[in-house]
Amino acid sequence: MRLLKYITAMLLAFLLATGSLNAAGPVLAAESLDAAVPVSKVTVTFNGDPKTSKGFTWYTPEASQDSTVQVIEATYGKAEFDTGLTFKGITQVSTNSPLENVHKAEATGLKADTAYYFRVGDAVLNVWSEAGTFKTAPASGAFTFIDLADTQAKTEDEAILSSETLSKALATVPNADFVVHNGDIVDNGIKEEQWNWLMGHSQQSLLNTTIVPAAGNHEDENYAFFEHFNIKPAAGSATETGAYYSYDYSNAHFVVLNSNENSEEYADFSKDQVEWLKSDVTAAKAAGAQWIIVNIHKGPYTTSNHATDSDIMGPNGVRNKIAPLMAELDIDFVFQGHDHIYARTKPIKSDNTAAATAKFIESQNGKSVEYTVNPDGTIYLIPATAGPKVYYKNQKEALGGDKYYDLFERAEENHAAKYGPDPSDATRPKRSQVQNFVGITIDGGKLTAFTYEIDQNVNNAAPYLVDQFGIQKDVGVSKVTVTFNGDPKTSKGFTWYTPKASQDSDVQVIEATYGKAEFDTGLTFKGITQVSTNSPLENVHKAEATGLKANTAYYFRVGDAELNVWSEAGTFKTAPVGGAFTFIDLADTQAKSEDEAILSSQTLAKALATVPNADFVVHNGDIVDTGTKEEQWNWLLGHSQQSLLNTTIAPAAGNHENKNNAFIEHFDIKPAAGSATETGAYYSYDYSNAHFVVLNTNENSEEYADFSKDQVEWLKSDVTAAKAAGAQWIIVNIHKGPYTTSNHATDSDIMGPNGVRTKIAPLMAELDIDFVLQGHDHIYARTKPIKSDNTAATTAKFIESQNGKSVEYTVNPDGTIYLIPATAGPKVYYKNQKEALGGDKYYNLFERAEENHAAKYGPDPSDATRPKRSQVQNFVGITIDSGKLTAFTYEIDQNVDNAAPYLVDQFGIQKISSTGNSGDTPSNTGGGGTKPAVPTTPPTAPAAPTTPTAPAPTTPATKLKDIDGHWAAFAINKAVELGFAKGYADGTFRPNQTVNRAEFITLLMRAVKHADTGKALDFKDAGKIPAWSQSFIAQALDAGIIAGYNDNTFRPEQVITRAEMAALIVRAGGVQVNPKAVLSFADAKDAPKWAVPYIAAIKDAGLVNGIGQNRFAPNQSVTRAEAVTIILGLLQRAQ
Repeated sequence: MRLLKYITAMLLAFLLATGSLNAAGPVLAAESLDAAVPVSKVTVTFNGDPKTSKGFTWYTPEASQDSTVQVIEATYGKAEFDTGLTFKGITQVSTNSPLENVHKAEATGLKADTAYYFRVGDAVLNVWSEAGTFKTAPASGAFTFIDLADTQAKTEDEAILSSETLSKALATVPNADFVVHNGDIVDNGIKEEQWNWLMGHSQQSLLNTTIVPAAGNHEDENYAFFEHFNIKPAAGSATETGAYYSYDYSNAHFVVLNSNENSEEYADFSKDQVEWLKSDVTAAKAAGAQWIIVNIHKGPYTTSNHATDSDIMGPNGVRNKIAPLMAELDIDFVFQGHDHIYARTKPIKSDNTAAATAKFIESQNGKSVEYTVNPDGTIYLIPATAGPKVYYKNQKEALGGDKYYDLFERAEENHAAKYGPDPSDATRPKRSQVQNFVGITIDGGKLTAFTYEIDQNVNNAAPYLVDQFGIQKDVGVSKVTVTFNGDPKTSKGFTWYTPKASQDSDVQVIEATYGKAEFDTGLTFKGITQVSTNSPLENVHKAEATGLKANTAYYFRVGDAELNVWSEAGTFKTAPVGGAFTFIDLADTQAKSEDEAILSSQTLAKALATVPNADFVVHNGDIVDTGTKEEQWNWLLGHSQQSLLNTTIAPAAGNHENKNNAFIEHFDIKPAAGSATETGAYYSYDYSNAHFVVLNTNENSEEYADFSKDQVEWLKSDVTAAKAAGAQWIIVNIHKGPYTTSNHATDSDIMGPNGVRTKIAPLMAELDIDFVLQGHDHIYARTKPIKSDNTAATTAKFIESQNGKSVEYTVNPDGTIYLIPATAGPKVYYKNQKEALGGDKYYNLFERAEENHAAKYGPDPSDATRPKRSQVQNFVGITIDSGKLTAFTYEIDQNVDNAAPYLVDQFGIQKISSTGNSGDTPSNTGGGGTKPAVPTTPPTAPAAPTTPTAPAPTTPATKLKDIDGHWAAFAINKAVELGFAKGYADGTFRPNQTVNRAEFITLLMRAVKHADTGKALDFKDAGKIPAWSQSFIAQALDAGIIAGYNDNTFRPEQVITRAEMAALIVRAGGVQVNPKAVLSFADAKDAPKWAVPYIAAIKDAGLVNGIGQNRFAPNQSVTRAEAVTIILGLLQRAQ
């Protein structure tokens, strides 16, 4: 009969080929042919690049000699193969079924991430499989796959069971891109009927998925494995016993091993295969693979019968020889088969011990998934069985008992054990009762797995979840910046980014005394975490270190203490109380490509190397080219990370980072009240004898182009206050400055009726601003002193030699000097020649106003209106020493002297010293109003402002929701009960929020219940004192507990320090003071002299002990929790 079918098929083929028979005509003949020459056992595999290729295998009777694959994009919902692509393959006689032919072919040159229809068969005989579907791999992005193992079946009924597991898996995980099989596909590989059973009953599933199989020991002979799958074995792979190979999918590299080889060195593996594994993984990592995943049948870490086999635990066994190699190669995840039980390990290190792990829990599809973070070892999984066969858990002493099982997260008894022993073999659980499979998704650095179980006796054998787990890789710290936040003498602000897995924000600092960062003995500060606005897969972390010593070098690191994820150690130095200091000024690092960002990062690195004593770096804005494109921050901050870890940056927002919080999220600064942080921020800080004002030219108003009216009013009051506090220098950092010499100098927002030159420049002179640092115009220029009428002042000058260079100093300039330091990045402009600018009349306002130094390299190929990009960069080193400012401007020409910086300008300002205040002091010496010369403004999270707006906190109707577990929870609840403390309207108490003068006095006077005086407050800033605190401040003034300042201000928003708190508590409680007291705290030298008796008094009274390590931290700010705790102690003492 078989011979007759063959002869019939050949005759029909001949007639078709010669044209004697119309292919479309004999319908009955075609039907007879399909029946005579069926296409069966079709599998779709990876062969070549999964983005552009697929492999196909199928079987037919011998009559079919042609191997053809036809594919067409699944665009129109119908498979019109005559308009698609056709690929030819090879045909050979099956080794184990000699009356069948094996056909293999590859489809190549396909589109990535594209769905296709396909069919396989014989184009000559017009015999085809049913249409199937597949999808090519994406170039990147998330993907999902299924893992299962051991479908081996002894009977056709058991094979039907295994095929149902595959079908249910694909239905349960419908977005699976492929199926990984961990081997033992059939029970006896050389019995072709077993392949007929399994693949026949699985044909619909196999026609619509890609399978990625490993060879099991049940298909280890006579090419039984290799002939059924069109994979591309590695060179040297022994295909008679199976195959080893690898493939890439998105950001993951998959390695499929063959544990059916053997050698003297390695049980189950040849030496060649092990060497290939090493080189393959090394090459994959070098190519950028983020994940390395291995599929192996005989795995080292299982929990059933085979766990004690000699080829697993013997001297050259897989556990002793291959497992350590997995860890050494940084293999992330290993899929295993062979042992027919569910188990998964902790991360296993190269010494075969379990690594300590950090974890977090996240909700996925309504289930809590526990993720292991940055595992220091390889995690192994065996997904139990997708077929009938099961084993009991291994209890042999040789395995090691608890010592071995402690390596596992899941190592329970086989779930089929509850059905008792199998009737045919009492050493094993009953067959065919329980099956499992796993759905796995990889998305960036996150792997999430859901394990499903099918119990034939439960819920109509529908799959249900039995385990969920994950791995979060690359939870690294990136984009670290160090900024001024609070008093630069005692505080620092820190910002960093992480994947969303990291929820904690921790900063650790330690004095850089011994040359080594031993953070476990240092100080730790907590911060805030929020999702990045422009990079929603990342968290932004901000935290402040406070209570530091002035003029002191520190090591620091930022990260997540819970996950033990940290940045590299960095360094910073707090500001001195007084004395000379140096900083770097640069601008416009904006880059359109990563190569350009590298250039900008090199400018910063060279600046820090050229000016090694720089205490900080001022950036005049346009940090990146498009602030809402996070990759540009990744480029610049990433390539600048070593520089940024070792300096403090004081940035202004440029117009290229003016949207969607792009600026503020990268820098932990303390914006002024009312600053529109969506577009940037305006703020100020003091450093030694200088006051720096950073403006935001991304606001706008009818009165002022580029500025809101509020910002201008703030500028006036801020500068006035700084001068009153004794600032000798006022320096402004502004992106869109009024006096530049290139394209933007004639923009309407600069020179229009309400432009910056028209409206803001006169104000600079009126406010006696000394020096303005500008950006935006990408050219080097500096002015003479500009008066309020926008003319240049006459000047007196002298020349002095500095470092062998002649520096020309302007003496007591009667106006403001403006500088634009050109660009620190690639972008440059030509000098502005427009008539509207005014020609010589305008340029006579400048000391330096030459053509752009990059002009000599001609126009840029992409824009002839600008000089060639990336040729010339600049930065300025500036030193202020008392009344003298000295500046050295450096240039980097990429075509000169290996791009080493060289001087192109040097200048200075000499101010005649005055005897004005170095900082006013309160009239109540040694009292609650005492403050350092530079106001202390401790950091606060943007979401939790230091000063609550009216109305004041109210007594919540419900339990305070943010104090559970807080160290001061009892004291807070007691304070609320007594009525002197209240929560906020949203039900929070905000225990870690700092307290200002108005708030602390309100808490204190409510507690001591002093009589209301009814007196009005007559301070100059009485309008800033909240209504809810006015009567309490009047009471405190009447009782002599607090006083105002010499300039008749109260400064209600100024934050209370611990030293000030001590004085207020002592006075309010009538605690006895010893004027000659000596402090025993380790940081006693940091305490203001006036505060020493008060600190000693509250310590002796038992009201306070310190903050740990025998420190009092007198200049550290006070939190709401600390305030109510010490006030409660005062009340208890009085009782």
